[in-house]
Amino acid sequence: MKFGDRKKIIFISTMHRSSERIIEAIARLQEKFDVTIFNIGQSSEKTKFAASLRYHRLQKALFKHNKIIQGPHIKVPSDTRTAQFGNRVSEFLMKNIDSDCDAIITDDGRSTIPFIRQIYNIAKKINKRITVFGNCEGLVTKASMKVKYGAHNGKCYFDYFFCFGKYDFDHLVKNKIVPKEKLVKIGIPQNDVIEKVTDISEDYILFIPNFVVLRSSESHFDLGQKQIFLDRNFVKKFGFEELQEHTKKKILVKLKPRLQENMTEARNYIKGIFKGIDIEILDNLEYDDVDLIKRAHSVVSYGTQMCLKGVVMGKPTVIIAGLGNLGIFDDYYNVVKNFDDDHKPYKMLLKKIEKDKVDLFLESIENSKNFKATESFVNAVTKRIT
Repeated sequence: MKFGDRKKIIFISTMHRSSERIIEAIARLQEKFDVTIFNIGQSSEKTKFAASLRYHRLQKALFKHNKIIQGPHIKVPSDTRTAQFGNRVSEFLMKNIDSDCDAIITDDGRSTIPFIRQIYNIAKKINKRITVFGNCEGLVTKASMKVKYGAHNGKCYFDYFFCFGKYDFDHLVKNKIVPKEKLVKIGIPQNDVIEKVTDISEDYILFIPNFVVLRSSESHFDLGQKQIFLDRNFVKKFGFEELQEHTKKKILVKLKPRLQENMTEARNYIKGIFKGIDIEILDNLEYDDVDLIKRAHSVVSYGTQMCLKGVVMGKPTVIIAGLGNLGIFDDYYNVVKNFDDDHKPYKMLLKKIEKDKVDLFLESIENSKNFKATESFVNAVTKRIT
């Protein structure tokens, strides 16, 4: 593979949701560098996952066709942890990474993922001077950072690690999980577009559940410590019916596509537990996160990055701890940690937003107020390979 005269960067995309967070910043790097994309695992076009289609279209809009290379695919998420998949990744990387590559950026940085470790090891085997950048995953709690980002077999599998900001930077440094000199506070480049959002409205209550039909996960980290099943009892205890009576708004349920979840079954399940409540179910994979949230009256969810957009836009946002990990919402003030019969959590959405607490929370995420995460990302990469 010939890259031309400019410095050469490979971006390895392994999961569309993680890659979407930084893909605009990766595209900006093309102004100074020759950038090629490797789609591996869930991100591979060969993986049959409809939720990735929008991301692939975005890739093709931002990069030339010959700069996007499809790598080994998977059938189920657990495939990524098998020796067979690891061997396919190794063969692919050895074949496609040239010795004149200057940097590799991955959308992940977890040392618990075998093929993520392979990316680092193979890069260094091909050329020790290749700089490897890792990125944080949104749902990682402070309690799990040591396991996921800490040294494995005595080393970290990145030269530099892009983190959200004070939230994870301080914890990683204080607990000696990742050396300070390897960490770079970036924020979320994808959220920079919020600065120019217009036509904000209050059309519906947006509810974003985590697992619907699936009731288990490969990792307990995905489920939260005190798991709450999404059922009729949850709908009643939260107070969705009362919330609708107060606001006169429809409940828009945005389903999260998963590789192994049957969306038809998920839709029918949601209809059943919300029976008697005016809802609309969205499983259209073409939706735009920002457009969806800017038209919401308020947002209810687990600790997903999508909700962060609502907080930045000033939307009343409530996080349900038991539906999934809090992740970056560890320090957020509007979190429901228990379902007391005498306390219907829906009331939290009707209160005036506590701006001082929101501002304090956003200070823990770099560039969440000045919308310069993309610029910071580009500058950080440029500084470290030129």
